[in-house]
Amino acid sequence: MPFYLSFGIVLGLPGPSLEAIRSEFEINYMVGSFVFLVPALGYIVGSLVGGPMADRFGRRVILNISSVMLGGGLALCGVSPELRVFVASALLYGVGFGLMEPALTAIISDAVSDSAGRMLVLAQVPFGIGALLAPLLVGAFLLVPIGWRGSYLVAALLVGVAALTASRGRFPMPMSSETTLRALVHSAARPVPVLLGAVVAMYFGMQIGFGGFLAAHLEHNLMFDRPLAATAVAVYWGGLPLGRVAGVWISGRIGPYTLAAGSLLLALIPALVVAVTPSALVLLLAVAFSGVAIGPLFPIVVGIGVRYAPGAAASTTGLIMALGSVGTLTLSLLTGSVADVLSVQAAIGLVPMFLAAGLMLLMIGRARHVAELSAKRSSI
Repeated sequence: MPFYLSFGIVLGLPGPSLEAIRSEFEINYMVGSFVFLVPALGYIVGSLVGGPMADRFGRRVILNISSVMLGGGLALCGVSPELRVFVASALLYGVGFGLMEPALTAIISDAVSDSAGRMLVLAQVPFGIGALLAPLLVGAFLLVPIGWRGSYLVAALLVGVAALTASRGRFPMPMSSETTLRALVHSAARPVPVLLGAVVAMYFGMQIGFGGFLAAHLEHNLMFDRPLAATAVAVYWGGLPLGRVAGVWISGRIGPYTLAAGSLLLALIPALVVAVTPSALVLLLAVAFSGVAIGPLFPIVVGIGVRYAPGAAASTTGLIMALGSVGTLTLSLLTGSVADVLSVQAAIGLVPMFLAAGLMLLMIGRARHVAELSAKRSSI
């Protein structure tokens, strides 16, 4: 889907651009973490509102509104004359992103409710391709006068193209406001969607570490020049589409919780290597393998949530993503603070901790989900 390709580019831009943005606006890593934190804050607001709105007013309305906000925010980031304008624009595109993603997830669930998890993995393969292209795009623009700003303007253009493509689609009728509110309250009151949201937060924490601070680590500790360091982040993002393609095949053979747990465990092992190795080659290979391993996790976890509450896919998805982004706010500040107080390499070392925490939360969520299903069967 075109939107998922543009999503990958949007999420892949801040990390490779971080050093150039820090230099231009003369800020430290703590303030630089706002490059990740502010869009995440907007995403929380957008996903909490966008999920119920997509169920209540229909998918098309939300896609149109969110496309304007996402594309407009990215374009304003690309022309921002100072940090305050950049931050406000990042907040705008974060809200647009948050509005849009639950609606897209719900569209897939509407079309293929019986195999939503597998189809979400397949639909997000373009996301990985977009995320792979983002560091290459930033690296190329850093070689010309427009610099990092050019990549944000290209991303805004791609969102516009995706919006025009999606405008021809057909979407289901909206739900009543009472049904929408009841679905959101039901999901928020259950531990399983909350735990799934916490797992997503740990996944986002990995993206902050490898997708966000890896370029800074390569530049400062392994002596890469800035365009090369920005481009090298592609080894992480390039692993995601490979992992998601593999996830489509594997998801038809094992259960979603087993696939998600295996993804976290397999990503954790090379992440430990990244945290300690002094070799650039070993580091990049480990980052690439970790990206492949973690590839299926996000769409599989969201798919579990959709199957948990199939009658309100957008509301449940919005809740999971909003909870994930709440964690991202905390993890962004934590990672930026560790980079300032200790070192960028120490910030990278947080990634294995995030993955281990995600695995434990997933196992708790699985136990609760199984217990709920058993209780339902016994009551029949």
